[in-house]
Amino acid sequence: MMLIAGDIGGTKTILAAYAHDSSPSKPIVQRQYVSAQYPNLETITNEFLNEVNLPIHYAYFAVAGPIINGTAKLTNLPWKLSEQGFQRPPGIFSIRLMNDLEAIANSIPHLLPQDIQTINTGKSQSNGAKAVIAPGTGLGQAYLAWDGHEYRAHASEGGHASFAPHNDQEVQLLQYLWKQMKHVSVESVCSGIGVPNIYDFVKESQQLKEKPEVVSNFEGIPRSERTRVIFDEALKADEPDAICSKTLVVFLNILGAETGNLALKQLATSGIYLSGGIAMHLRSVLGDGRFMQTFVEKGRMSEMLQQIPIHIMLTRAALLGVAGYGLKELYRHA
Repeated sequence: MMLIAGDIGGTKTILAAYAHDSSPSKPIVQRQYVSAQYPNLETITNEFLNEVNLPIHYAYFAVAGPIINGTAKLTNLPWKLSEQGFQRPPGIFSIRLMNDLEAIANSIPHLLPQDIQTINTGKSQSNGAKAVIAPGTGLGQAYLAWDGHEYRAHASEGGHASFAPHNDQEVQLLQYLWKQMKHVSVESVCSGIGVPNIYDFVKESQQLKEKPEVVSNFEGIPRSERTRVIFDEALKADEPDAICSKTLVVFLNILGAETGNLALKQLATSGIYLSGGIAMHLRSVLGDGRFMQTFVEKGRMSEMLQQIPIHIMLTRAALLGVAGYGLKELYRHA
């Protein structure tokens, strides 16, 4: 039996084929497609099958967004996906949709030492829960719980929970955003779409003048993509931009505090895993103490939080996780 695993994103779709005895990290063949150039996932799947000419029996896809009763609607694509409504190519008799953060959580047991960067060693508790937080375009969250025999991944939409400020500046940030939106979620200040909100707040509240080079780099790109410009400026060794640098500090504080919230809610004593493009981009500063300071600022729980291992994931975890889950299912069916 063989499996297709896919990481379905608004920008690109990655499909890979695996035999029943493959490693999740070593597909037989892998292809990448520009998602917007296709009307639906079925078209990409058929093209992939024609290219690889392999007898595929199962298909497991990781998609961004909640999966409700086997259906999903992608945020950045006009695709509606359904396990039951999927027009299956000949030979495929099982389709499974999986939330992308659930897939990332599923990747944790398959990670190799070179796939992570540890920023807090801590002391992992055997069979304790593990949690994932992924600041990317949005803010994804998920967790793994031990059921007595194995870890099982669970999806979450925790990034849409309300933002809870933990200092005076963040209270002002919340009040600033309340004038623009009815609900200020954590994602509104802790993601690719949230960082420009912090930038605007810092600029206006501290009456700072924008650097012409930064303004020029903002032109012609979507608002969410300003985040990379802001962080690139903040991370410059020589003369980093003042607004961008202050934005980075606020972001690190918020990410640390929210990661601490997640650790407490899931009692993630076996570890926290940071995933997503922003975590990768900021891996040089996530271990400098600012993130950890707000992570552990939880009163009586601070000592416990200091013992939680924290890692940055350095690999494309969604594909690895959905492949690992699918291969486990193939083994069970066999």
